[in-house]
Amino acid sequence: MNLDAVDSRGMSALHYALQLGISDLNAVPRDPRFYTAFDFLFRPNMDELVAMLLDKGANPNVRITKRIPPLTVLDRPQIALIGATPFLLAAATGDVKVMKLLLAHGANALLAAEDGTTPLMAAAGIGRTADRSKEEEKNALEALKLTVEFGGDVNAANRNGLTAMHGAAYIGADEIIKFLANRGAKLDVSNEFGETPLSIAMGDPNELNDDGKRRVHKSTEDLLRRLTGDYVSLADAPEDKTSLGTNAGPQ
Repeated sequence: MNLDAVDSRGMSALHYALQLGISDLNAVPRDPRFYTAFDFLFRPNMDELVAMLLDKGANPNVRITKRIPPLTVLDRPQIALIGATPFLLAAATGDVKVMKLLLAHGANALLAAEDGTTPLMAAAGIGRTADRSKEEEKNALEALKLTVEFGGDVNAANRNGLTAMHGAAYIGADEIIKFLANRGAKLDVSNEFGETPLSIAMGDPNELNDDGKRRVHKSTEDLLRRLTGDYVSLADAPEDKTSLGTNAGPQ
């Protein structure tokens, strides 16, 4: 039996065991009301199945071989997912347990998708449309730390110019932004549309992207202004900046 066989969608059994990561990276809205016939899109990672497949010899670095198309017009994927590994999918859901399991069986923590999206970017929030809960963000931060421990580049950019900082800004992941800044992540980097993490947090005031991709996260905007020394509308920013516990300024 070929445990690494892929189906007509280009996915293996290991990929399907981590379906939630695929949904998050493919920008599936976290609202089952839109997918009443597709409950599997939101199922938890199947860690026992992952363990069984790996023990039987499944390749921990097996890649998705085809672009996964959006299911409805509500999906607005930013990445194609071709080349995504199980480790990348686990990182997207902050599943450190599965990530460590994959590493123990030879997973490469640095393998990126074909468009350059890395596991570190996935952990930071690239591809997601919904903000994470506090618990999800806590788990994602631990996943992010693990990718950095194994050599992940906090300033890597994919084909669209998106970095981990862009992904974190889009979903208002303030703790992840602080961590990335402390590790030297650039704060003023622009993607191919000319968006910076700050402009993304502000809801794209320059209208560089389509309406469906605009989000506003005021706390994230304030945090990024403090980190970059841009104190517009932040009268107390100098005092607050020191309380962040970071020496990361403009890169």
